[in-house]
Amino acid sequence: MLEIRTKRGKVLLQLLLILMTIPYIVPLIQMVVGSLGGRGFQNYKAVWDTGVVPVFFRNSAIISAGVILLVYIFSMTAGFGFSKTLEQNWELLRQLEELQELGRPILVGVSRKSMLYKALGITPEEAMPATQVVQYAALERGARWLRVHDVAEAARTAQLWSLLHQV
Repeated sequence: MLEIRTKRGKVLLQLLLILMTIPYIVPLIQMVVGSLGGRGFQNYKAVWDTGVVPVFFRNSAIISAGVILLVYIFSMTAGFGFSKTLEQNWELLRQLEELQELGRPILVGVSRKSMLYKALGITPEEAMPATQVVQYAALERGARWLRVHDVAEAARTAQLWSLLHQV
């Protein structure tokens, strides 16, 4: 399980993440500086003419692939949705503990899933309380990472789970 608890580890991870954003930031800085200099739309044309845009997209694809690879290496994704029936999704949640036998942290993404709002006969926008209940249930069954749409609410759910389990 990839878990960083020391201050040094957290600082090193933050530095790594900052370095990974450089390919995204450099072209944006050039555009903003030109826009503030009064060149407006011509600045965007100038950026395109520099040839950095293809490099930017290539670097973005490399970084995205790297992040996806890291998630697959360090975790096991419990795939809710993805052409499963409602009953199959609920069965996956009920048996989530069995995935712990694989020895990798479990990533769960149930935020606004149809398994929630269809089961309750509500809209995705109304599914936040249901999402939090199922996220809590997933944590109870061994999930260690949550993929979410609503970060603050998920953080509160995880914080309550942590308080209960003294983690």
